[in-house]
Amino acid sequence: MNGYVGVTDHAFAATTNDSLNISTLSTNATDSTNQMSLIGILDLVLKVIYILLWPLLVVAGLAMDNTLVYGSFFHLDAPLWKFWNMMKNFANFTLGFIVLFAIIK
Repeated sequence: MNGYVGVTDHAFAATTNDSLNISTLSTNATDSTNQMSLIGILDLVLKVIYILLWPLLVVAGLAMDNTLVYGSFFHLDAPLWKFWNMMKNFANFTLGFIVLFAIIK
């Protein structure tokens, strides 16, 4: 190249400032390469985690049905319904007394 940098049909003389700019560009390219390798490693790790967790999530999703939620498998659906009904009534009476107390006050 003999001190000339060619771009298509144009030729420019390389100066000292140009060589500094070229070294700066190569340093930036190295930093960019390091960032790209970090992003590539992070992408690979996330893909492996995704592959490992997906079957577990599918099994967990299949296991979540009403038999586990309501406890009918352990014959707990009737006692749980009674407990839920009792707590609902307690909450309703508490809210009603709070509203009455706010009105009377």
